[in-house]
Amino acid sequence: MAYNHIDSNAYQSFFGAMGCAVAIVFATFGAAYGTAKPAAGIFSSGILRPERLVPNTLCAVMAQILSIYGLVCCVVMIPSLNEKMALHTAFLQLGGGIAVGLCALAAGFSIGIVGDAGVPSSLVCIWEWS
Repeated sequence: MAYNHIDSNAYQSFFGAMGCAVAIVFATFGAAYGTAKPAAGIFSSGILRPERLVPNTLCAVMAQILSIYGLVCCVVMIPSLNEKMALHTAFLQLGGGIAVGLCALAAGFSIGIVGDAGVPSSLVCIWEWS
């Protein structure tokens, strides 16, 4: 009986597509966290000091840029996804997607934490920064 081994060429597109998926999913999670965490402070700043509402939305805008980074990573990777690509190229795309996704997730966490602390503190500041 002949041994049927699994052809490694069947997994090339899978690893490349997983790199795209990981990049967009983690970047979107980071953007969502970075937007949702300071949201209560942004809403209260609109009530307490309406003139500070637009400057306080900066953290939410910066967090949404993170999802665009994941999208750009996917747009760059998708044209090279095909059945003829080399396996090491697929692993490079997986590694790139993981790197972009996890960096955007960490940046979203840090934007959310800083925005959660910074927006309410800007309401009690006696100096006008803008």
